[in-house]
Amino acid sequence: MKKIHILSVALVAVLAMGVVGAVSASAHEWLANGVAIGSALPSTTTGELTLGSENGLKLGIKSAVLCSGTFVGTTGPGATDEVTGVLSLTGVTVTLSAPLVCAEVSTCTTSEVAPVDLPWLTTLTTATNDLLAANGAGNPGWEVVCKTSLGTVEETCTTADQNATVENDATEKDVLGKFLKEVTGTCSIGGANTGWVESSAADGAGLISLVNGETLEAS
Repeated sequence: MKKIHILSVALVAVLAMGVVGAVSASAHEWLANGVAIGSALPSTTTGELTLGSENGLKLGIKSAVLCSGTFVGTTGPGATDEVTGVLSLTGVTVTLSAPLVCAEVSTCTTSEVAPVDLPWLTTLTTATNDLLAANGAGNPGWEVVCKTSLGTVEETCTTADQNATVENDATEKDVLGKFLKEVTGTCSIGGANTGWVESSAADGAGLISLVNGETLEAS
């Protein structure tokens, strides 16, 4: 069937809940077992995100897909963290040639998603807020191939910055990161402020953990 550039499905972040921004060295930082992280430690974030577009074909057509996976990267030192890759739940690295298959939420019957402009750099701006930002080569984002009854949709959405809330979890002894829906993404067809990302209502938040098993905290 003829490819039709219709919708975009969105942003980033997806799962990493990391953050970037100018923060004074003494303001906020990541802790491992209660001690400030002195050098970058390998970390993962696992959860579900809904990626969406508000303006497919520039006609206000809305679409959204639900994606599950794991972000891999590092946390620390200080307030910084980084996402260097995305894995499927089976541990396969997600790329443009090996995309993540996501579930339908609206419009897309099936979809394939891959990250763009990795690594994603982030900074802890407060003890409860993470900010995702550009890495110097481009803004974080996703390329999405959305299959609809009309044909196949392809679009890339990126964001100059995206906030996520973080919360120390006493039960898990790790950090929970959550995206609230903010329509701030720029999509290659829909235009500015048409893409968005939101933590899954069912999963609630992404779980950020240190690979070495130490307790992670945002301070």
